[in-house]
Amino acid sequence: MRSSRFLRGAMVATLATLIGMVWVVSGVSSTKSVANAKAACGGPIPTKAPQDPQGVIGKSSAAIKTAFNGYPVPVHPSPWANFKPNHGPPWVIGWAWNELNAYETGNRSGIDARFAQYKKLGLVSSYVPTLTNQANGAQQQAQQIRTDVQKKVDIIISALTSPTALNPVIQEAAKANIPLISESGTATDPHSVNVQGNPYLLGAQTATALVNIMHQKGNLLIVDGVPGLSIATFSLAAAKEIFKNCPNIHVVGEVVGFFSQSTAKNEVLKFLATHPGKIDAVWQDSSMAQGVISAFQQTGRPVPPVADTSADLASLAYWLHHKDKGYRGTANGDPAKRMAEAVWDVALRMLEGQGIKYTDVPIVPPVITTANLAKWVPANWNENTSRTAEGPANSWAPSSYLDNFFTHPADPTKFKK
Repeated sequence: MRSSRFLRGAMVATLATLIGMVWVVSGVSSTKSVANAKAACGGPIPTKAPQDPQGVIGKSSAAIKTAFNGYPVPVHPSPWANFKPNHGPPWVIGWAWNELNAYETGNRSGIDARFAQYKKLGLVSSYVPTLTNQANGAQQQAQQIRTDVQKKVDIIISALTSPTALNPVIQEAAKANIPLISESGTATDPHSVNVQGNPYLLGAQTATALVNIMHQKGNLLIVDGVPGLSIATFSLAAAKEIFKNCPNIHVVGEVVGFFSQSTAKNEVLKFLATHPGKIDAVWQDSSMAQGVISAFQQTGRPVPPVADTSADLASLAYWLHHKDKGYRGTANGDPAKRMAEAVWDVALRMLEGQGIKYTDVPIVPPVITTANLAKWVPANWNENTSRTAEGPANSWAPSSYLDNFFTHPADPTKFKK
């Protein structure tokens, strides 16, 4: 359902380099890095200093340090810190998306809602949506962004197909004084503002909860998304670091589900057919939990705890409906609509001159537990509802959280023209 949500972060020429940098921390000794890697099984989640070559995170607040815990790519001061748009409001927003799918539908509904709100306030006049149904169509997306620049939009929100291939067009937009926000992915050009759930925490949170559900022992199956995609690669790396800290957790298999419920189901079925031994838990890298659960049901084997990174409503509904029968799950949120709202707020804050501090705005994923599960599953949804779980209001990047990333934070709806 959400394959493109991760294709946006696909690593191209620099993938190997970035993966090699994941656990390299500028200014932090290798001894400390090794010490962090030997954290106790079951938590707490290890604290990993981000790559902070200019020391901007080290000088920041506790909230910022928490947000950047383990962040896997270098963070710099934003070149847009003193940005002033080419004119005052109302502004025009460009929205360049790389493909059509369910995540895009949810994301655009969030953009639509924010646009209607801010248009009434007189702060925006229009937004220019451009879409392509080619997940890896960097050339097509580059043309989308160039079209936005030609139309003289004031800021661009984009789900990028690549962290490197779009850098030239990001620079072209910057020369026209038009910032680009990369949503749920990493662009390596510093003129991009990368807004995404912290990939390290997405993986580490669910992995830590899962090993505790397993009582820190047993056989574990991993269902990877698409090998080589940045945010997914980083999340999986974080999860594996957690599992390595647990000597009695045995990873007995790893299959690839390509972020597809049906593909994940088929691959898990193949695995189960050749592995009759007990599977005590499954960690999957987003959007495939429903397929994993269905595979176990089809074979008549007990459904083990399934970690749902970037939670899907179908798997949460299964958890809710079976918790009284002893099923325990774990999940964290990374919602489509609320993500769009957060990205929109970042864009408007930049246009209003609030001063973005960093090249990246990582969001700490909300953790879903049995205690708050019902708040994440609307009563009218069921186990066949393949859609991102949006969660309760203010569960994802509320205004008070985004304040931390701006020099002059303010409610963006209160801006005086």
